[in-house]
Parts: sequence; structure tokens; C-alpha cells
Amino acid sequence: MPIVPPIVIAHVSDLHLGAHDPVAVDTLPADVAAARPTLTVVTGDITMRARADEFCLAVALLARLPEPQLVVPGNHDVPLGPVPRLTEPYRRYSAALGVDPNPSVLWPSARSAGTEALGLNSMPRWRWKSGRVTRRQAAAITASFGAAPGAAAGSDAVPPDAVPPDAVPPDAVPPDAVPPDAVRLVALHHPPFVGGLARLGGRGRLTAALAGARVDLVLAGHTHVPVAREVELVHGGRTHRVIEVVAGTATSLRTRDGAGRSWSLIVIDGCAVEVRERRQTGSGWRTTRTVRFDRRS
Repeated sequence: MPIVPPIVIAHVSDLHLGAHDPVAVDTLPADVAAARPTLTVVTGDITMRARADEFCLAVALLARLPEPQLVVPGNHDVPLGPVPRLTEPYRRYSAALGVDPNPSVLWPSARSAGTEALGLNSMPRWRWKSGRVTRRQAAAITASFGAAPGAAAGSDAVPPDAVPPDAVPPDAVPPDAVPPDAVRLVALHHPPFVGGLARLGGRGRLTAALAGARVDLVLAGHTHVPVAREVELVHGGRTHRVIEVVAGTATSLRTRDGAGRSWSLIVIDGCAVEVRERRQTGSGWRTTRTVRFDRRS
């Protein structure tokens, strides 16, 4: 049976406030609001250089985007200077967004009609650009969503009795309270399935957790080039299909590969997941590409 009304997720990324297009900043909130999203997800790089004035700009823009919101940090939200990067990498981000400065609990969660969402901080202080998912973060996925019945444990899996109590966000819903037909969503800044030098550290444990918890959607940013695709995960002798949506940059001057500025509108009903690329065209925004995936039980 189709979900009535559909779930609508606004996926915005790589704002890079401080090196932004003023027209995009002015017009983006109205375009997002017009979609009437169930949830707004912002996958990092809300600033250009993690400066205080840039965070002020970012907070002002986030205030104009629809609630509820799930926001995670990116590599540009950590200071460049070696001392603050090592000693207090998330202080300005945490102060601006009102979240705990301890990176071990920078796992916000959000719940909206038909959706359970978890955010991961994939930017450790000791990495310059590439991301990493820790064992505790993988445990947070399992602890927040639960494991699929009969899921086999692989070498990267985190056993249920090894999940630390503080691995779960304080506002997370207990796994047994997550409706079986809810859309399970994980958001992080770094795309989890790329290879080469950009490969995500801890990808094996993340893959195991995503498959074990039957996550439906993984949202990311970082590349400034929008992508929507299905990824088949194999773990413990079982396969699981997840839809990966990488949003382009919504407001940055740093566009790549001719992609321009865009954000991703995700519409989910009982039959399909539809990803619409909303691209800036002059002083407005329009859908330039739509990718549709069958929704499987």
C-alpha cells in the first residue's frame, strides 16, 4: 500500500558559507520549503573555513530551512590551524549548532512521520580531508535501529553485547520502537562507497552495520557532484540493497564537473524512492534530473 502522504526528504549539502553565492543563499530556503519536507538533512561543510562569522551565516541559513533538521559536520567545519584542530576541533561547530562538543556523541538523530534518521560525524580531527567511521559509530547504527532478524555476524560486525551504552544518541528511539515499515536513514558527510584515496576509513564496519540494521537510505555530500544509485551490500552471507544519495553543493562558489549548484529532493511512497535533482538556474531552481528506484520490502 502506498504511504499517504509520501515521505519527503530535503537533502542539502556543502553550503560553504564564506565562499557562497548570495543568490543561492537567498533563494534556497523558499525552494526547499515549497517541497514541504518531512525532514531536512544537511550533510556537512556548512562553512568554508570554520570561522566564527561563517558559522553565524550558516546558523542564519539553517534557521530559514524547514524543521525538523538533521545536521552533521564536514571536513570544512573543522579548523585548519593545527592547534585548534587537535585541541578543540568541534568547538565552534558545537557552539553554533548547540550540540555536545564531545565527538563521541556527535551522532544526532531525528524522527519524523515514517522516518528514523541517524547522523554520523565522519570527520576525525587527525584526518585532513578523508573521512572515517569508528567502531562506536557502527555500534550506534545497530543500537539505534536494531539488527535484522537472523542476520549473520561477520568479522566487521559489532556484537549486540559490545555496544557501549553511550553509543546511542540521547534522543534516539529504542530499536524495538522503530516501526518495521519506517524508512531507516543514515547521514554523514563523506560518501561511504567510493574507492581509491577517498576511501572511507572503517567502511567494512559501516557496511556491516548498514546491512545488519536494514538501512534504506544513506545520504552524503563532500564531492559537490550529485549522485543517486543503488548499492548492494554483502555481509555475513546475506545481501542488502541500500540507496545512496550524494547531494551536490547547494550554495558554494566551488562547483565541479559542470554540475552547478543543486540540492536533492527525495520522495518516498510505498512503491518507490524518487530522487529529484533541484538545480539553480539563474535566480530560481528547477528539477533537471529524476532517478526512480523500486521500494522493496
